[in-house]
Amino acid sequence: MRDAKKDLAICEAAASGPWEYVWQYTYTNCPWTIQAQNSRYWVCSLPQRGFETVGNPDAEFIITAREALPHWINRTVAAEARAKRLEKDLREAEVRTKMAEAREMDLRQNIIVAILQLRVANKGYSGWMNDALNTLKQALERDNT
Repeated sequence: MRDAKKDLAICEAAASGPWEYVWQYTYTNCPWTIQAQNSRYWVCSLPQRGFETVGNPDAEFIITAREALPHWINRTVAAEARAKRLEKDLREAEVRTKMAEAREMDLRQNIIVAILQLRVANKGYSGWMNDALNTLKQALERDNT
């Protein structure tokens, strides 16, 4: 497994970017160089065979990786940190939801007990009060399932 901090440190220790692919007139077999823009500092050189440059896709990869790799490492580290925070928030929300559901169940039971107590207290008084209490009790029981 890769270590993002170590990989990023390697990137940052290299010559600052952006880099470019440059022809250098030399008498060697490596006329193409990769160097920091606006600098004579060579990062590396690539050989040529006849008129074909060896490693042109490799040069493009090296040039691109100088700035792309640190960018993606930083984004990945930030995304992983955000994912951890979101996972923690989700666990906390699940606990709060379970606690709220338990409180709701207790409240429903307490309301049903209160309805029964009112019914006993109002026995023989008002028919509409008992009808209202029955309707409320049925609604609570229906929503409880």
